[in-house]
Amino acid sequence: MCRPVTCSVALAVLASFTLVAGCVTRDPYPDYWPALTEVPKSACADISGRYRNEAIQTGNCFAGGRAYKASWDCDLRLDWALGEPVIAADEQWVEVRQPEPDQIVIVTATETRVLRRSAGDFGCDDEGIVVSEHASIFSEQGQSTGANATLTAMELMVASGGVSSLTLRFRRAADGSLVARLSESSSGLLLAIPFHRSSLHYLRWGVWTDEATGIEAPAAEIPAEESRP
Repeated sequence: MCRPVTCSVALAVLASFTLVAGCVTRDPYPDYWPALTEVPKSACADISGRYRNEAIQTGNCFAGGRAYKASWDCDLRLDWALGEPVIAADEQWVEVRQPEPDQIVIVTATETRVLRRSAGDFGCDDEGIVVSEHASIFSEQGQSTGANATLTAMELMVASGGVSSLTLRFRRAADGSLVARLSESSSGLLLAIPFHRSSLHYLRWGVWTDEATGIEAPAAEIPAEESRP
């Protein structure tokens, strides 16, 4: 898979000959993986369960030296896929709970996080639970939303820059494992030359079973929604 910056440079060279650059990768869903379950048409997909934190993937991935927003950096952790964890820990399992339609509770050995549909943390469509992000192609992790918007505007003023999008759609497979359809794309200009790149991969997290103890994680206390001005 092409990384945002390296792919853009390669596309710029190609674009000098073709005027419009493109880089496309599409992985099919493996026929040896369990079939995907149906998603209810009138409700969000049920992805609750306890899963291994490390996924297996389709295709190839090449991580760059920097982590950019709205871009897959070959991270296979489920706690990353469901939103950047507050505590950077080497988790073995991640438990997903859906106490009500508007909430997804993520429980690990070190933290509990709550995603709220009403806050835009996730969405629902006919392919599953949707988690997405959009940012400037040169926005690095840790930059604020305001800095990201300013950077995008400045890039376009000098005819270089664009927007990246990363979307993961989660649903369970027939064996109880969790599968994400990961799609990412970048479009914009590099020295006034248009480019576009896109890729599609699948990630799969197996069901977590603690055979040694059989102990389940304690029930998570769901934090109250913070009041907004």
